[in-house]
Amino acid sequence: MLGGLHYAECKADQAMDYYRQALACNPDQPEAHFSMGRLLEKQGKLDEAIAQYQQVLWFKPLREQTHILIGMAFARQTNYAGAAAQYAAALAFNPKSAPALNNLARLLHTQGRTDEAVQTYCRALAFDPDLAEAHNNLGVLLLQKGRVDEGVAQLRESLRLRPGDPETRYNLALGLNQQQHWEEAAQIFSQIAPARPQDANLYSEFALALTHLGRTREAMSRYAQALLVQRDLPSALDRLAWILATDPDANLRNATEAVRMAERACELTGRKDAEKLKTLAAAYAEAAGFPEAVQTAQQARVMAASGGQKGLAAECETMLEGFKEGRPRRQAR
Repeated sequence: MLGGLHYAECKADQAMDYYRQALACNPDQPEAHFSMGRLLEKQGKLDEAIAQYQQVLWFKPLREQTHILIGMAFARQTNYAGAAAQYAAALAFNPKSAPALNNLARLLHTQGRTDEAVQTYCRALAFDPDLAEAHNNLGVLLLQKGRVDEGVAQLRESLRLRPGDPETRYNLALGLNQQQHWEEAAQIFSQIAPARPQDANLYSEFALALTHLGRTREAMSRYAQALLVQRDLPSALDRLAWILATDPDANLRNATEAVRMAERACELTGRKDAEKLKTLAAAYAEAAGFPEAVQTAQQARVMAASGGQKGLAAECETMLEGFKEGRPRRQAR
């Protein structure tokens, strides 16, 4: 008990000392092994943590949770087969274990088995509709699968169950960007950004929302913050280059920087991203390099068409017509 109190206060050394004293009194004390394992796992000492957890598996009240924790430790070690076996053991002990199903679904997601992961998250929520973590995880997966409205609904439910959770709020803001609900997304990003100063993707997504709200200068500042954290972030390079190449305000345009950033974004993505090739074409045009702009826009159009991006292909076609006539692009994204 004393060890647990110190653990709750983040006093790891004192907590470990009390756990050791407890085990000196009774080497088979399951709660002490379990608590020591939890502390070792938090410290990243996964093999030692697993060894402690394995000494608890005989103890019924902690068996299900212990199998899950061993599985999570194995997953962190990328021992996915071992993790799956532990989750299966937890489910053999309790077939309605929502936490075990949630962790199994996360494992399936990591392995790219996304349809199975969705089904497994749904099974977890059927047994425990109030499991906020499962709603969050399912929401993120649905966003990745392009089922944006469903994903946002899951994230809203997770936030209802766990109000103020920063990770869920971040995921919700990303989903709102995908829904083009720029105002609500920007509001959430502005609230969580101070606590995540090293999250370049957050600043890039925040800037995207600000751009669509017409707050261009503020967006440029946020893109700059993203690139200070991660100078080769393709999304930030591409989106900032677009502003520098195409914004109607001449005071915001900078052809040299637009070309530099757009070329780097294309290089980082292997010149296989039609959206970024489109930006590069616009940057070339702003720098009066119309032959290069035409060639690059043609590449972007073909790539977009072959990828089923009809809207993007049509936009590239419109840009091509202008470039052939010596006109740069003038349109905010």
